[in-house]
Amino acid sequence: MGIATPVQERNNTGTPWEIFYARENLDKVPRYPVDHVVRFVSRRLVRSWNRRRPKRVLDLGCGGGRHLVMLKREGFDVVGIDGARRSLRRCIRTERSPGRLAVGTFLDVPLKSDAFDAVICYGVLYYGRPEETAAGIMEIRRLLKPGGWAFFSLRGTDDSRYGRGRELAPHCFLMNSNETGEEGMSVTFVDAAAVDALTAGFRQRFIGYAKVGSAPGRTDSDWLVEGRK
Repeated sequence: MGIATPVQERNNTGTPWEIFYARENLDKVPRYPVDHVVRFVSRRLVRSWNRRRPKRVLDLGCGGGRHLVMLKREGFDVVGIDGARRSLRRCIRTERSPGRLAVGTFLDVPLKSDAFDAVICYGVLYYGRPEETAAGIMEIRRLLKPGGWAFFSLRGTDDSRYGRGRELAPHCFLMNSNETGEEGMSVTFVDAAAVDALTAGFRQRFIGYAKVGSAPGRTDSDWLVEGRK
């Protein structure tokens, strides 16, 4: 599969994500598994499949490794893909890595089709233009085995960060605020109709919505999608 540690080199040290994972932004790097991901793993990968527990799980956009550790402890054969070398090196440096890491984005996953029992892509797919978000969901379906489950999030249009920056496309903005380390990144926001269209390719799909006041004057809004190939 072309997966190895140490992380393969690419010349992308100046990209927004490389900058995000620089030393000055370490306080913004999430450290603990997200509740939504934990519930998905429990419901779809442990409890529901019971004896047929899936062996191979991909964390696409794994960041600093917060979900890799949990998945490894549950006994899965896990693979982490991220577009920032610094984030993968942080996995290794903090001993959070399960040892199977590669550089790549959700548009350029260097892995075979029908390779995973589950793909988790939390807090990732909305970083890009609308056509890139759509392409990323298609890539997730490509990577899943038939019958496999995906879990991913999409940012809602009533998120308080909507409209903060230069509009690049409908509902897509080049962010000009660094309150969450997103300055200089393009972010796509979606409404219910867009979520329905984007997820139509899954055989089964379950769509939830989470809206949380995470700080004074800030509301995080996310669509939470479980899709079965």
